[in-house]
Amino acid sequence: MNTEEKKDYIYKNIEEIKNSQIIFDFIKRSKIEYSKNKNGIYFNLSCLDEKKVDDLYNQLCLLKNNELNEENYNKLYEGYSTILIQENTIVFEPVENDDNYKKIKINKLQKDIIDTIN
Repeated sequence: MNTEEKKDYIYKNIEEIKNSQIIFDFIKRSKIEYSKNKNGIYFNLSCLDEKKVDDLYNQLCLLKNNELNEENYNKLYEGYSTILIQENTIVFEPVENDDNYKKIKINKLQKDIIDTIN
């Protein structure tokens, strides 16, 4: 994949990353110039040299892969509280449904605000 294709991939996929703090840390560590406002950070992808594009592309691919693996794992084991291993056999014990708690969904901005508290 050439540099322009990597830039295009970064542009199209960077907003899908759930933990944007990792990307932001990478940008700061790589001394990439950026501007920041209440809506997020912005940097000029077209001004990055080939090395920084490669590094950012690799970081993005790694994060997307990790998030996909985590999502698949959570879907696979959702509803199971414990895994018992008995004589080389894995036994799953389902979680009892507790209606006292409701799952909430938050948007990216809300997540970023919560992340700044931590």
